[in-house]
Amino acid sequence: MMEAIAPEELAIRAARGDQSAKACLYYEYSPRLQRYVLGKLPADVRGAWSASDVASEVLLRAFKAMERD
Repeated sequence: MMEAIAPEELAIRAARGDQSAKACLYYEYSPRLQRYVLGKLPADVRGAWSASDVASEVLLRAFKAMERD
């Protein structure tokens, strides 16, 4: 049986470049972020950008920023 890893530990690992930690964080938080974005994305922009696209871009930028710090 696999033990769950705390989000804090995943963030530390992701900041060190661990791709599997990034994937875990992505799959955990992407759906919530997509729902949030969908509620905030102006209707006139929804045709050009999907909530999924915006959430993916936000998470990718966050991962890059984590590695820099």
